[in-house]
Amino acid sequence: MAAPLVSAGAQRFVDAEVAPLGLLAEPRPSTGPGPGAPVLPSRAVAIAGIGTTAPKAVRGALLAEALADQGYKVTSATPYASPAELMADPAWQVGVVLSPWKRKVGAHCDRLTPSAEKTGVVDTILRTDGGAIGFNTNTWAAQSALEFLLGGAEPDSVLLLGSGASARSVALAVRRAWPECRILVAARSFEGARALAMSSPG
Repeated sequence: MAAPLVSAGAQRFVDAEVAPLGLLAEPRPSTGPGPGAPVLPSRAVAIAGIGTTAPKAVRGALLAEALADQGYKVTSATPYASPAELMADPAWQVGVVLSPWKRKVGAHCDRLTPSAEKTGVVDTILRTDGGAIGFNTNTWAAQSALEFLLGGAEPDSVLLLGSGASARSVALAVRRAWPECRILVAARSFEGARALAMSSPG
């Protein structure tokens, strides 16, 4: 995906979900977080993860590189077996949430951002002095990816295959980018498809 589009998508997420919480760092020297980086207690960050592939995800190079780009160093990366275990450990600052927990871990957060609230999906948790905040970053990534693939065109309809966390995130992305677009849902669970369709009118 083109770098400018990725950057623009990330900025939209920061403006809509991070900035209103007062979590942005002020401009700092090159040895620290850059402008627009979330405020963390220090440049040494402990990562936690939950989900089927959490052990690989939290210890992977992609996450470490993304944090390093903002001036942070991963000091530990620990997977947990359940939301209760994850939240019981006060040692981590950033939590990565993967399936099958994205629709369940929100109940363990102290606060949800707008996208997490609307979808019932949390994929990232930031621990702050004010408590654990649940984010849905996937919906913003999905919007940028769709905009790139469509090349500026506006779809009349979008077909979602499935009704789980990913489908909910994409549905919100579509509704945010193209309010008039019709969302169709095909899923194994009729009730799940119906619930998603009703939450995404159009």
